[in-house]
Amino acid sequence: MIGEVKRLFHRYLKDKSLDFFEDGRLFSLKKEGDMEKELENIFSFTKENLPSQMLNPIFYLLGELSDNINQHSSFSEGFIFLSVDNSSKRVSIV
Repeated sequence: MIGEVKRLFHRYLKDKSLDFFEDGRLFSLKKEGDMEKELENIFSFTKENLPSQMLNPIFYLLGELSDNINQHSSFSEGFIFLSVDNSSKRVSIV
């Protein structure tokens, strides 16, 4: 699955660096599925991998993304990819 996501985003990224996909995690949010459980998984991953001072802004963004998938999208499934690089202190949300 990650290989498919990398191919999809390769043409949109200016620097063509897709290394952040190697250490991240892909989450699937389905309107018909148990979205609350998957959101708990996303928040748990975030809590385990991000410094505490970054949690509130990231939680806000993730909440808005999931609300948009659930309430406003005509699609039945959406994906959120999270990657944290502690050495560079970079967080990627796709």
